[in-house]
Amino acid sequence: MKINDYPPSQQRLSKYISKLLGGTLGSGFSPFRKQIIEQPKSVAGLIYSSIYLILFYLVPKLVWNHNNVLVQLSLWRGVYLFLCTWVVRVISPSVEALIKDQLIPRLSSETNEKILSDLEKRFPRFLNFFILPFIAVLTGCLSIFLVKIDLPNLGQFESIWWTIGYSIIYFFEIQSVNICSFYISFSDNLKLEKESLYPLNPMDTDLVIIIQLIGQRILLHWLDILVLTIPPIFIFGDVVPNFLIYMVPIGSLFSILFGTFIYFKSEQNIKNSTNHLIFEVQDNLEKRIIKLLKKIDKFESKDWENLSNLISLRRDLKPSNSILNTIPSILSVIVPLVGPIIAILTLSP
Repeated sequence: MKINDYPPSQQRLSKYISKLLGGTLGSGFSPFRKQIIEQPKSVAGLIYSSIYLILFYLVPKLVWNHNNVLVQLSLWRGVYLFLCTWVVRVISPSVEALIKDQLIPRLSSETNEKILSDLEKRFPRFLNFFILPFIAVLTGCLSIFLVKIDLPNLGQFESIWWTIGYSIIYFFEIQSVNICSFYISFSDNLKLEKESLYPLNPMDTDLVIIIQLIGQRILLHWLDILVLTIPPIFIFGDVVPNFLIYMVPIGSLFSILFGTFIYFKSEQNIKNSTNHLIFEVQDNLEKRIIKLLKKIDKFESKDWENLSNLISLRRDLKPSNSILNTIPSILSVIVPLVGPIIAILTLSP
């Protein structure tokens, strides 16, 4: 079914999701997203990385006529932009398709409107146009401050130029980290869809499975960031230790921890909603069992069978709080921390 065939509430939410993610999980620069997503996945990455390499690899080599570690790091940044763009161009369409084709049509109009309202409050326009750029520039200034400790002969104009370069990378990362938290609005409003959940095993309901799939695919993006931020620490750690020991681990830790926190919070929202339904069913079964037990002196064979079935059903209903359900969430927090922790220990004196 095409989006124009959806009810109005579904159309509005579908269009908002398309605008928010933009085929790139919200990363990149908004004015160029349309042109980027029209290109093949590898070409889109080449466009971003080529522009960055021209400005922050070729220009420094030509203007300052040297090949210091910052110029060499720009090569890695170019590779980073290429691979990150390629990954988000792979993941974003699959996430958008899951939401627009599988999730939104299964939600009620009330839930769709509530999610849309939550997303509009979570992502106001001024955040993307003022707050996030300010944070990126501030982080870029901090990076150059640490670089100048390692490279005290760095010139003033060159420092400004590298501040711009790092601010661009940080904006790319911060924007993606911020927008990738969007899916928590779906799990947070799952409680409104109680009638759509299978009461005997709500975790096996289509709505729950789809929301979990979205979270798992977003986690692939955090894995991408982790893999790409670790190599420079070991390659250039001896040359610019202050910059790499603080900015790279802290940057990757923030994005990975924030992304993992959102995933963990989404899983907790799902468990809360499904457990609430299970508790209601358990309560209903217990009342029926108690009611039957009051007539136990007058039981016939069918009454005993009915009681046995109710007790068995009550025993099989368990909330989503076992250790088997907790282990994946714990690992999702611990595993991403391994890389940054190793990097810090490696560079520490």
